Amino acid sequence: MMQIAERLAPRPSGGPRPDRRGRGGKRGRGARLGLGLSLGLGLLVPAGPAAAGPWPRDRGATFLSFGQESGRSGDWTSLYGEYGLTGTLTLGVDGGVTDAGDGIAIVFLQSAFGAPDARHRFTASLGIGASRSDDRVTPVMQGAGSWGFGFDAAPGPAWFALDTKLRLIPGEGDPVVISQSASYQEVLTPVTLAAVLKTDATLGVATAGGNRLWIAQLQLEDSSATPLSARLATSVVQKIAGPLRGELGLITPLDGDSETAVKLGLWVEF
Repeated sequence: MMQIAERLAPRPSGGPRPDRRGRGGKRGRGARLGLGLSLGLGLLVPAGPAAAGPWPRDRGATFLSFGQESGRSGDWTSLYGEYGLTGTLTLGVDGGVTDAGDGIAIVFLQSAFGAPDARHRFTASLGIGASRSDDRVTPVMQGAGSWGFGFDAAPGPAWFALDTKLRLIPGEGDPVVISQSASYQEVLTPVTLAAVLKTDATLGVATAGGNRLWIAQLQLEDSSATPLSARLATSVVQKIAGPLRGELGLITPLDGDSETAVKLGLWVEF
């Protein structure tokens, strides 16, 4: 059972949240995720109700997820991918763009720890990328860790995963005059570092012989620029044909600056 749950456990992780205040308006909680110092929130595994989880890809296996998250104030279009380098190393890409043109992209390397047949699985990853906001590109560094396990549930094989990410976003502070005279002024521009912490707790169950996945995810985000926020993402993922699965989800704000949104997605695994 555990092997079945691990195979079915979704890989896309929570990515940057979409800009919920629309083009040209004040950016909401989602757009702040990893889009620069003034946008105080960070990037997933994609912005969906599924989490990356601690299950590495088999060697040569590929997973892709395309998503569209739409709310009253704007859209977020996401792409997430994984490729199995070995039985324990997975290469991934995570990114997306708002309808205002701001975006983020991160490439990461994930390593699995422990016995491959153990019930409790653990992974750690490091990533680097860039975010774009108001025509300004900023580097982004990311460290992440995951823990999860499969178990039996009444409807079918199930799994639980806890994913935590820390993003560091360097930037520039306000210029400081350190010396000046009548004809000369020396100015120092300090380097700042914004920290974004994100934790996703995911519960999933497979039914209909593994052709349908039911997923619920609690998404928590905190940063050095914004207070803690929380939202609940629920979705159903249905097998369409061959390697294709379609996703339909609803995102409900629980606390902080967010709004209700609908998620549509397409998963491909080969």
